[in-house]
Amino acid sequence: GAYGALNRSSTQTTAFGGSVQAALDRPLGGMENRLVIGVGVDTGRTEFYSTSEVGRLLPSRAVVGGPGGRPNFNTGIVEIGLTEDEPEPEAAPEPEPEPEPTPAPRPAPRPAPRATPAPPPPEPDCPSGLTEEELRICRAGGVAAVEAAKPEAGETAPVALTARNRYLRAYLSDTLRVNANLSVTASAAANWAEIELTDEGVVWGERQTALHGDHDYFSLNPAIGAAYEIPGLASPVTLFGGFRQGSRAPSPAELSCADPDDPCNLPNAFVADPPLEQVTSRTFEAGLRGRMARERLGGLTSLDWSASAYRATNSDDIIFVSAGVGLSSGYFKNIAETRRQGFDLTLAGDGGRFDWFLNYSYVEATFQSSFEVTAENHPMAEDGEIPVEAGDAIPGVPAHSLGAGVDVEPLDGLRVSPSVVYRSGVHLRGDEGNLLPRTSGYTVANLDARYRIADWIEAFGRIENIFDKRYETFGVLGETGDEVPIRELPGGITDPRFISPGQPFAAMLGVRIRLN
Repeated sequence: GAYGALNRSSTQTTAFGGSVQAALDRPLGGMENRLVIGVGVDTGRTEFYSTSEVGRLLPSRAVVGGPGGRPNFNTGIVEIGLTEDEPEPEAAPEPEPEPEPTPAPRPAPRPAPRATPAPPPPEPDCPSGLTEEELRICRAGGVAAVEAAKPEAGETAPVALTARNRYLRAYLSDTLRVNANLSVTASAAANWAEIELTDEGVVWGERQTALHGDHDYFSLNPAIGAAYEIPGLASPVTLFGGFRQGSRAPSPAELSCADPDDPCNLPNAFVADPPLEQVTSRTFEAGLRGRMARERLGGLTSLDWSASAYRATNSDDIIFVSAGVGLSSGYFKNIAETRRQGFDLTLAGDGGRFDWFLNYSYVEATFQSSFEVTAENHPMAEDGEIPVEAGDAIPGVPAHSLGAGVDVEPLDGLRVSPSVVYRSGVHLRGDEGNLLPRTSGYTVANLDARYRIADWIEAFGRIENIFDKRYETFGVLGETGDEVPIRELPGGITDPRFISPGQPFAAMLGVRIRLN
């Protein structure tokens, strides 16, 4: 029959930190000046455990594991059997044979000479200290069989990992008001990160060390910006711009899942992997923002607006590459350079008994370096890889995003807020070379309402996807074939495109109570 897997994982995180900041307001060269200095520390400890149990796949696509569903944490071996809910069927009783006639008596045969039994084969030389299971395997096939039967952590053996994070930061920021219209801000931040991984796994009684790792990162990130309020206009308009650099260290999950030859199933398994570089981002931004009073718009509504353009270039960006078996299987990889550039437009207003907003964003997220990437499930792959060229779009990032809505008060205490969201289609993960079509874009309408019963109690309701629109938000390339029987697909899976459906129609009601 078909087989499935029961993946179980547990994550427990304890974190604490703190920061100290001091501000000094003192004129500099006759100009207003504000200096801010601060330091901070954040530490954390995460304990991660996972197991993967093999079982039988039922027609309902449920997986039946071993008795009690509990694998052996010391060996990683799982018995495949039936649960109490599905007992072993009893065999039908065989019919009793009809009685045969009594044969005539025969003379007793002469006894044959007894053969001398052959001596038993010598038992393999098994070392002491083996578990009962190891001893059984050793007696059957020797010490080599014991070594061959040991599972690798992250695949068939349970995984136990402890990650300790320590982040230190020190920052300095100074804002100088040059005149009534111009302000300039400069800052710098020093960041230290230490990530220590300790393999807590035990396989066949041996403490594992494959996941051990100690990673240290340091970065110094400067930033500078300016804001200039244009004089002589009827309504205030501010021109702003700046440059900033940021960085982030890889997470423990990324550090422990970065080997293309040994992909892992997130978040169920970690494997021993090469280190990753930290990501460094450099961003340039410029724009305009302003405000118009209701009086200038005929008393109908005020207008707050902002328009900005940006370009952010990431060095050693980290992406997840789909590989191996399963939709969530893959590994993290550093990319030499990626870029996200675009513009944002924001409009909002206050009309007294109603508020409104309109947000639009365009982003062009692309790879800026050429490379070959593993794509075993891609229909156009050659030798399990596809080429990625500079300028190809990063999967999963919509180019166009639009949001609009109003908040109306038709009656005292009652607020009704319809809204609409639009997202354009995205390339599927696993199609980094943009060789296949994007997913379809979608538009979804939502409705919120709330009624203030008293100052301390409020009833509310929300309807998501009012028109029950069918749409997809994400996609990934997966395996095709008919190895796993699926009733709805008697011919097997022929399309490698796996689409994540969006939120269907949903409604909820509730009450908020304020006790203070």
